[in-house]
Amino acid sequence: MKDDTVRRLEALVLEIDEVEELPEYSCEEQEPVGGRTAA
Repeated sequence: MKDDTVRRLEALVLEIDEVEELPEYSCEEQEPVGGRTAA
């Protein structure tokens, strides 16, 4: 059972890492960075 939980946690960490690699967005503010606006 522990192995399954560990795999889920690792998958979540990988997803979070992928999101953080995107330069357009700040994870903390959830807004575009660099003065971009969705007009």
